[in-house]
Amino acid sequence: MGRTPGSPSRASAEPEVDAAAISQCIRCYKPSMIVFSTRPDHLDSIIECLDQTTPLKGGASLVTVLGMYPPQPEADDDPHWPAEIRRQFRDAQTMLMSNMSPSIIIGVCRTVLDVVMRKLGASEGTLHQRINLLQARAVITTPIADWAHKLRLDGNEAVHEGTGERDNAAEFVEFLRTLMDVTFSLPAKIAKQQGRST
Repeated sequence: MGRTPGSPSRASAEPEVDAAAISQCIRCYKPSMIVFSTRPDHLDSIIECLDQTTPLKGGASLVTVLGMYPPQPEADDDPHWPAEIRRQFRDAQTMLMSNMSPSIIIGVCRTVLDVVMRKLGASEGTLHQRINLLQARAVITTPIADWAHKLRLDGNEAVHEGTGERDNAAEFVEFLRTLMDVTFSLPAKIAKQQGRST
C-alpha cells in the first residue's frame, strides 16, 4: 500500500516506545537483554512471538535495536593488516565467538597464515619452506616460526580430518593477531611517529 509523497507515514506519525526483552545469546548461549524501540501497536505481536518462540511477522523492520547487554564483542580489524586477509581474519574471530566448529576456525587461520607469509616476502615453495625461509632471513623469530609450524600442521589436520580443539583455535586466533600487529601494525605506527618527529 503506497502513500502520497510528502505525507507522513503511519510509522513516523505514531510515537515509538522503548522496551526490553530477555533473550539467549546465539554465540555463548547465556542470557542477554535487548533494548529496542517500536510502535505501540506492535508490542502485543512482539510479546506473543517471544512467548511462543514464533517468527515475528514483519521481522526486524518492526523494531529498532538500541542496545544489547552485555555488549556483543566485535572482531578486531586493523587497516594496517593486509587487505587480502582482513575479512578472513574477522570471520575467524566471529566464528570463534559464535562457538563454531574449531576445525573450520583452524582451517581459516591456516589460510590467513599462508597469506601473511607471502606478504612478508616468502612467495615460493610450500608453507613449510616459506616459514623456514622467513626465519632464516630473521624476518620472523624462532618462537614465531614454531607457532607458525604448529598452526600449519594443525591446519592441515583440521582441513583433511575435520579435527580440532576450541582452545587451540582460540590460541591460533590470538597468535595471528599478535603476528600481524608486530609485522604490519607496529612498523606502520613507528614510521608514522618518526615522520612526526622529523
